[in-house]
Amino acid sequence: MRLKRTLGILLVSCLTLTACGNSEPAQNNNPAQDSGSQAGSSESAAENTGSAADSSSAEGTTSVDGSAAAGGVPVDWDEDPAEVTWMLWNVGGTFSQEGLQAVEDAVNEITLEKINVHVNLEMLEMGTYMSQMPMQIGAGDKIDLITTFPAGSGSFSNMVTSGQLLPLDELLADYAPETYELVSGNILDATTVNGTVYAVPVYTDYTNDGYWICREAYLTEAGFTAEDIQSVEDITEAFEAIYALHPDMKMVSSGSNSLISQPLINGTDYDTLGTDLLAVMVDEDATKVVSLYESDAYKESYAILRDWYEKGYIDKDIMIREDDPLSDATVVSGFLGGNRARTTGSEELAGEPLVSVKVSEGCVSTFSVAIMTMGIPVSATEPEAAALSNVFNEYKAQISCGMADQKTIDEFIEKLYDNGFQTYIDEAQRQLDEWLASQN
Repeated sequence: MRLKRTLGILLVSCLTLTACGNSEPAQNNNPAQDSGSQAGSSESAAENTGSAADSSSAEGTTSVDGSAAAGGVPVDWDEDPAEVTWMLWNVGGTFSQEGLQAVEDAVNEITLEKINVHVNLEMLEMGTYMSQMPMQIGAGDKIDLITTFPAGSGSFSNMVTSGQLLPLDELLADYAPETYELVSGNILDATTVNGTVYAVPVYTDYTNDGYWICREAYLTEAGFTAEDIQSVEDITEAFEAIYALHPDMKMVSSGSNSLISQPLINGTDYDTLGTDLLAVMVDEDATKVVSLYESDAYKESYAILRDWYEKGYIDKDIMIREDDPLSDATVVSGFLGGNRARTTGSEELAGEPLVSVKVSEGCVSTFSVAIMTMGIPVSATEPEAAALSNVFNEYKAQISCGMADQKTIDEFIEKLYDNGFQTYIDEAQRQLDEWLASQN
């Protein structure tokens, strides 16, 4: 019971500290009404970073020694502080252990005073996190709170499918009623599966615009300005000009082993429903679930990516890169999905002026809400539910970075269907139909 209480109030407390960088709070609790482009999913629901921890003055609820506790939950100050481990991934740049320790100390100034909990932060680089975190959970390592990753085995959808996240309904209702009430409507749908909440999103602007971030000096030298870049085709022209001047440079790279993303899907808004494999193409039929990698939009996008790879524009080390590519002086540019606030701070990382160009208008979707969530992990109880996740992880880097030829892509898709992909699609369609019906 003490562990359950501790994890519950730790989750609530930590959420107030993790509103991703300089992001602005979400302005609408039902973003689909603003954007018109959230396909939604009856699978998901979410909490929020906003008003969680500092509800220590809840009326009528005091700790054992008479002092109020966070969330109105009694805290026994005669007990030794509970020790918990929070595993998270590095959003960008290279972190130092000294800096991480400073953050950990600041967190503990709050959690020790409010809830008698000592938090140990364990941070990994992006590439390492995607592979190591799910394995550590599956092995039963002590991890009490995790920050899910946008893709791969560390994503919210894959972790839920693999039985690696603890249901939060009772914990949120008991220990975070204000937070539970704050975020309502479609936002809550993003991390709910079959009526159960499994994670809490950070409190931010959920719009998922696409940005191209480039070192200004190279762009200027090649005869381009930011105003010249209006599309992916313009980026290709810029790459051609810069590469002719600097063939030793890497035109584009990524620290998450992936380049295929919405910035490359010209003019197409889609919702992945929080998965790596499915999509609802909002511009086409917002009621139909399709296989993302068999869609025309993906094929057109991948043709561009493949062309970049064959011309030598893509970093040859992209499959093993774990740091933010802009920290590497030999990388000219990278892509970033999210709101404008996420592009700030990159110049300090790069060590020189950068150009930030919005190349696609984003939408609020299941994916953009669930892109970074807080959850309480458990040891995997249904590892077989991940036969599709394993297939995706096997091919992800190749198909996401332009390295896979058509034979490899066909092989990837065939393996998906051999492992129950059609059943997966049908179930997603059933849940989408159910959600749409509930929204009239």
